[in-house]
Amino acid sequence: DLTITKANYLAANQEVGLLRNPAIKSIELKGTPDSPTSSAVVYWNKDKSEVYLSALHLPAITAEQQYQLWAIIDGKPVDAGIFDINSNLLKLKDITNASAFAISLEARGGSTTQAGPKGKVYVMGGV
Repeated sequence: DLTITKANYLAANQEVGLLRNPAIKSIELKGTPDSPTSSAVVYWNKDKSEVYLSALHLPAITAEQQYQLWAIIDGKPVDAGIFDINSNLLKLKDITNASAFAISLEARGGSTTQAGPKGKVYVMGGV
């Protein structure tokens, strides 16, 4: 089906806009041994601390689960937002400094920065 919805068109245009912005760094998150075929892309504007997530290739989840993005700051995971599978561009929490990003599978509601990821980490990538 090649039908393009207005929402998909707008999301694609937004993503192209991010890619054209020289302040945006594209960070590829690759699958870990727990999920080697998974991948995602973080678009990070360090100057504005904005974090966007796209190109999700993650396993389907149950209603009791959510994925959680983590920013690795000074060697420690910091909560960057929780989300369900979504093919559109997602705006997550602002992050001012990170050496890497990762996505874990968590119980619905996610985990806290203090606890760190409780579930398996599916993808990770360095800045």
